[in-house]
Amino acid sequence: MVFIWRGAGIIVPIFVFISGWIVSSRFEDTRLGNPHFMGWTLLWAGIALTLIGLALWQMTKAPDDENKSLEPGEIPTKSRHDFFWIPVWIWGVGLTALSIYLIFSGGSDEETTISQEKDEYFFGEKMLHFHNNQDDTVQVVVFDDENGLFMDEEIPPLHSRFLEYPGGKYTVKCQGKTTIVKVHGAQTEGDNEIEEIYFLTDNKYDLLLVNVTNACRRDINQNQLEEIDWTSKVVKRINAAPYYEVEAKTSKFSEMVVFSPTIPLPLELEEGQEAFAYITIPAGSDIEETYLDSAVISICF
Repeated sequence: MVFIWRGAGIIVPIFVFISGWIVSSRFEDTRLGNPHFMGWTLLWAGIALTLIGLALWQMTKAPDDENKSLEPGEIPTKSRHDFFWIPVWIWGVGLTALSIYLIFSGGSDEETTISQEKDEYFFGEKMLHFHNNQDDTVQVVVFDDENGLFMDEEIPPLHSRFLEYPGGKYTVKCQGKTTIVKVHGAQTEGDNEIEEIYFLTDNKYDLLLVNVTNACRRDINQNQLEEIDWTSKVVKRINAAPYYEVEAKTSKFSEMVVFSPTIPLPLELEEGQEAFAYITIPAGSDIEETYLDSAVISICF
């Protein structure tokens, strides 16, 4: 692609790219067709370009004034700042207006999720976690109509079982209830993102995805863990009833390591890794620091 600009006009595509890179760390779906992702990308770029463009416009001399001060034979100095002949500040205003339209007309995140669930894209494989968050042993049976029995195990209290499942529909029998679980093969690959399914035996609980990187240290003690504000480390709260498809993403420059509920955390991480843990919490309850302190300590010691 060929860019045409004058003066500082090249900052238009540069700011859009930088804004998209920063915003992508907060979005799971970074496709150009995602109106929310594109809207927030263009909003921040548009605001920055508007402010800088107006400053450049104020500093620009009118061509007539420039010509009056030129010596015979002197070439006028370039004083316009535009991209494809459109001034930078107009790009900023236009991108800001477009971003507002995309953000408010793109539908809610819930509607986007529902539309995705209606698509039957069964392929590949995905990890399916069964977590027994009850005080008694629970039997879990998993099968499908084509291949028969996949799993028939008793899971002890506060323990998990996980297995890689091919894309398809599975029947899960647990606690006298039957649930159809749809496994959609992972659509993305990369160390900085993860796609898995979590099934809680007691659906009266939610899942908290918590960044526990600060807890993965050999020299940390219980008092130091309690001093950390874990409520600020909560990435999202998930209503896992009856099951939840996890799609989480970190910075493009870090590797994501995710631990199932009650799985002990490592004493240290490799360079560039970020650790996240799923913590169960009663549905409808407030996220309190004392609760998270106890939960994090339990998977550290």
